[in-house]
Amino acid sequence: MTPTTVASSTLDALLDDVGTILRTAGTQLVGSLTLSRNVLSIQPTRLDQGQVLADALGLETAIEQTAVVPPITDWSGTIGGLEVHVRGTRSRAGAVV
Repeated sequence: MTPTTVASSTLDALLDDVGTILRTAGTQLVGSLTLSRNVLSIQPTRLDQGQVLADALGLETAIEQTAVVPPITDWSGTIGGLEVHVRGTRSRAGAVV
């Protein structure tokens, strides 16, 4: 198996985008994150902080997953060169019925 080489400028740019996202969102809200290719998935420290985190990042597209309890929302959007997803629970005031 031959290792894949990623141009350092591309990787540097993606990591810069991740740094910008973390500074914007505030690291205190981020419980974990996963970076794969051009997709960044963020899990807040508590699920009820997901909407706050998504709002801070300006993520407006939301998909509600109602088959689980509590219902989980996946907010998404593009920031820099990354597709960004934040999972969490919506406040009941913002819930889609």
